[in-house]
Formats: sequence, C-alpha cells, structure tokens
Amino acid sequence: MPPGRLKTHGASVEEFLFEERRWEAVRQASAPALEIR
Repeated sequence: MPPGRLKTHGASVEEFLFEERRWEAVRQASAPALEIR
C-alpha cells in the first residue's frame, strides 16, 4: 500500500482491516502452490 493512500483516500479503519483480510485470504489461497516446490 502506498504510504500516502490512507491520508489522501481518507480510508476508515474498517476499510483498512477489510483490505488486510482480503490480502491475507489471497496469501493463504496461493500458499499451497508456493509450497509445492
């Protein structure tokens, strides 16, 4: 995330946490494929 995004976008804490959960889900979904090698 760009450092100035929260200030310029005025994102709320809830939105920030939503982004965090979304990216965590993406990482967990891609983890099995990365662990095969």
